[in-house]
Amino acid sequence: MSNASSANVISSASAAAANAGSAVATEHADVATARHGPTSPCPIKGSATLLAVVGCFALFLLLVSLAYLPKKPGKERGPYDEDGIRTPAERLEKLAELRANEAAAAHSYAWLDQSAGQVQLPIERAMELIVQRHSARQQPRASDAQN
Repeated sequence: MSNASSANVISSASAAAANAGSAVATEHADVATARHGPTSPCPIKGSATLLAVVGCFALFLLLVSLAYLPKKPGKERGPYDEDGIRTPAERLEKLAELRANEAAAAHSYAWLDQSAGQVQLPIERAMELIVQRHSARQQPRASDAQN
């Protein structure tokens, strides 16, 4: 047998095997279709996916509207209700007022809760009391070390 004729026999044998393989694959697909229905996507799954995507988008829009859209006037939003859009001069005036109030509170005595015994102290006095308390705790340890 010559090389050319053996190549023809091999190529025809491989073509026959490929045809048989495709016939088996087609037969397998027919069996799968008979068992599980057509291979096209189920319309229920597609609509459920679409519904989930639309629902997520609606939830996103709701969260954005709650977080970023301006609130209606008259509704209480917190301690800075009257704050809104201000000019730079107004912002500087408000900042100076805030800092003055904080400085006054930091350097004055006041009752925070008289029934609970909570007071507001100036910062310097509070630091002195903490140092005294800390040094009072350290003195017994120092005397124990000397004995």
